[in-house]
This record gives sequence, C-alpha cells and structure tokens, in this order.
Amino acid sequence: MHKLNLYRIKAESPRLACEKINSILNPHTETELSSEEQIIVARVITILSETDSVFRKKPYSGGLYFLNLNEEGNYGFFKETLKLIDKETRSNEFKNKFEPDWRNATFSFIGVNGSILDLIIDYFDKEYPNLEDIIYNYMNLSKPTKRTIEDIRKTDFFKDEFDGNIFKCIFQTFDIESSSGLSDEMADKLNEINCSESADEICYMRSDVDDDYFSDGFDQPTVLGCLSEDNVGYLYGDHKLNLRWDPCTFTIEDLNKIFRTEIENFDILKDEYWKDDDDDDGLFQVQGLDSIEEKGKIYIVFSDHKMY
Repeated sequence: MHKLNLYRIKAESPRLACEKINSILNPHTETELSSEEQIIVARVITILSETDSVFRKKPYSGGLYFLNLNEEGNYGFFKETLKLIDKETRSNEFKNKFEPDWRNATFSFIGVNGSILDLIIDYFDKEYPNLEDIIYNYMNLSKPTKRTIEDIRKTDFFKDEFDGNIFKCIFQTFDIESSSGLSDEMADKLNEINCSESADEICYMRSDVDDDYFSDGFDQPTVLGCLSEDNVGYLYGDHKLNLRWDPCTFTIEDLNKIFRTEIENFDILKDEYWKDDDDDDGLFQVQGLDSIEEKGKIYIVFSDHKMY
C-alpha cells in the first residue's frame, strides 16, 4: 500500500521546495556538494584546522574546542589569527592545492562553542554568504526553517545543552542513534516560549527520522514533484514515468476537493489534514512547513510513502 503525503512549503523555486522536503524525509541520503562547494568547505576547514593548532600551543591548551572568548585577549587574538591564516590560504591558490581526501580534515563544526561558531560564520559571510547552508549539506543535516532556527536560539536549553552551537543542536536532536528525548525536550522548551509551530516542526522532523529508520525493508519516501500555488506542476528527479500521483495532473482546487470530503471549506494553501502513518484510512495527508520569513511561492510537494 502506498500513501500520498503532501507538504506545503514556501520556496524560491520548485526545485528548492522539493529538495527541502527530500532532505527532511530522507535525512540519511548523502547530500552531494558541488565542486565549488567542496572547495569552499575544504578551504574553511583547512583554515580552522590551522587556527586550532595555534590554540593548542602555550599559553593556550585544548585548541578551539576549549577556547573561552570571554577571557581577556582571546577574542581579539582569535580574529587576528583567523585573518592571518585566511590570507595565507587564498581561494585562487587553494584551488590549485585542493586534495580529493579533504573530508578527512581534523576539524569538527559541532565541537566548538556556539560563540566561536557564530564568529566563524560571521567572518566568512562576505566571501561565502551561504556557508551555513553548505555546512548543513556537508554534515548531511536536515535544516529546519529559518523561523524554527531563530526560535531554537531563544531557548536556554539551546545554550545550556548544546553550548549555543546550532550544528551540534540539530545533529544531536535528530541523531537516530540517540533517544528521541532531546527532540521532545526541545519541543517542550519551544512550547514554553509560545513557539508552537516551531515545536511542531521539530516533532515532525524527528518522527520522519524515526519512521525512516524503523521501516527497515520499506522504500524511502519518494519526492515526486510539486504543484505551485498558481497551478504549475513540476516533476522532481528521475520520476518521469509510471507515477502513482503526477503533480502536473492536479490543480489546487482538485486537491481541495479531496480534503473537503472530510473538512468543510478546506484550503490546502492554509490548512492541514494529518493521520498517523500506520492509519490505513485514506491515502492523502497534508502537512504545512511553510514559513512567512521564506521568499517565493507556496508549493505543495508530493511524496509517495510505501506503507507495506
């Protein structure tokens, strides 16, 4: 049996809408970095690894992982060291020395304190404004919406449990090898500060990770494509033939009619209709993941879920 899940999301293009949903549904599918992105990550990691080695010498110890920026002189020296090593590792020269095994570099983005990580992202922002997104892909992490990330940063739980490091937070919250306790607690903390939509997104994301892990032997959810708010269909990936549900054959009103048999005046661009994955009643579900901060159009992304 197969079930069609529909995910509503706002994005700048249909491809980005499908890629976002695919990263949430299939978090263990390795995200390919482009050649340019590999060079960016490799260069940044090289710079940070060499900076870390400086802070492993006296009078410092432990490298960047134990560096306290609040101690006198540390903040300024860290920025000067980073700047100096950056100049010695210029982009055009680094491309010529690029090594295929750069992923074996000895630097972890989840090992540093959040204040250091934020300073790093800020330092490289002018040259690499999308560095944070590239690191998410490099670490194969599902990225929550911008609003949810901002809400997470507001919680004391984020500062106390994850040292204010967003990559450490996302990694541990959705790590399949750990219990779901961290995601449950994060959702509770978000609800406590009246960020219920962000709390729901964390729960949905954790549920998708668990479902993917425990449905051993079943196919991974397959993103088929999407339908824009103005009724333009788009097919995603190689799924060109024999689709159970082709988004190009639907309109927004067609989808509304399906759900209006259960909910009067249902509007798929605003409303949700969700049942447990093990519920055999009905083949269609809708979950909203759109954020008002995101730019672009609203897309309804089609995903084929094999039940059994």
